[in-house]
Amino acid sequence: MAFKGESVFFGYQVSLSLAVSDVLSFGLGGRLIQARNDYEGHISDIMINPQHPLLNPTGGFMSAYDFFTAIGQPTYAALVADKNVKVKQTGSGFTPVLSLNYMPSEALVLSLRYEFNTKLELKNKTTEDDTGLFPDGYVFRNDIPALLAAGLRYSVSPAVRTYFSFTYFFDKSANWDGKEELVNKNSYEMALGLEYDLSKVITASAGYQRTNYSLSDAYQTDLDHELSCDTVGGGFRFKVTDKLNLGRGLFIHFIKITTSRMPTAASPTP
Repeated sequence: MAFKGESVFFGYQVSLSLAVSDVLSFGLGGRLIQARNDYEGHISDIMINPQHPLLNPTGGFMSAYDFFTAIGQPTYAALVADKNVKVKQTGSGFTPVLSLNYMPSEALVLSLRYEFNTKLELKNKTTEDDTGLFPDGYVFRNDIPALLAAGLRYSVSPAVRTYFSFTYFFDKSANWDGKEELVNKNSYEMALGLEYDLSKVITASAGYQRTNYSLSDAYQTDLDHELSCDTVGGGFRFKVTDKLNLGRGLFIHFIKITTSRMPTAASPTP
């Protein structure tokens, strides 16, 4: 069995800002989303080891498809036959964005951003599908949910800056072809960051983010799943000129997966 999936969402954004005063400004923008998912894979050579006096007297492994075909079970033979998948899903959507920036002092900056729900319809272009999971031409909703984000920057000193952000996603209000009903609570992200100017040229940074999902077990599948995680990262920024900076960073995700113990022959099924 082999399966490869690639998902790329390109975003093209334009924004305008208006300064109402020295401390308050508003922003208006829009983002064009072009989405593409590519899936390709196969399941082949499924083997079983039934003991059959004529077809398999030794009980060794043999082709499952050949066995069920030989004993006249076409339904089972179809289930274990080789299967191939090759499909491309494409679609586009538009996201309006509103923002606000408030700077009561040189040391403190507060900001808010609201992104509207992005209606996104994806269409299957199926080259091969022996599973029946990807009907050619099928169109389904895969919205990008609305979000509300808040950010804070506080300069402890001219060389040290701290950051805090909180993002709340309105998952339950998105349209995921009914899958949004399997969301227990809306998701959120919370992050902390620190920047330190090592010199006039080099700035170091570090941060932590918590991403939290609350989903029912039925939401998670082999092809579509979301996992809560903790992320830590760090990096450096190099000032080449007054108008050009170069950055280098690294982040690592830590994911905790909990599984339930399955009943065995020695432990009766509850």
